[in-house]
Amino acid sequence: MRQQLLSYLTSQLTGAITTSQELPFSQGGNPLYRKNMRKVYVGNPEVTTSVIQATLDGLSIRSTENKLEVFLAVDAKNRPVSLNSALEVMANAVTQSGINNSFRNEYSYVITIDEDVEVYVFTYTFTSIA
Repeated sequence: MRQQLLSYLTSQLTGAITTSQELPFSQGGNPLYRKNMRKVYVGNPEVTTSVIQATLDGLSIRSTENKLEVFLAVDAKNRPVSLNSALEVMANAVTQSGINNSFRNEYSYVITIDEDVEVYVFTYTFTSIA
């Protein structure tokens, strides 16, 4: 899931905002996405499996949820001109990224302002039945 989402974002993001192949981690207590602003960092998926319906023969229908967090930090005073188009690309990623084995694709993001940095945290959730 991570690679499909990352591949889509890499091919679609142009201009000042680009992607990083690295995982989002902290270095010296400072998140890498804050150090390298205008880079999109995609985390590893958090996978949750739950039983939807148990059957009499001991089998069950399961739902698998893959949740990925994606991070982007930009200078709040000097926002990139391409920020709005990058946000649109990231919104479209939920349906256009080639992740087609899921029946429910969801996307949301929150913005926090820390000093002079806007931090966007995107959450993608892909749910499939197994």
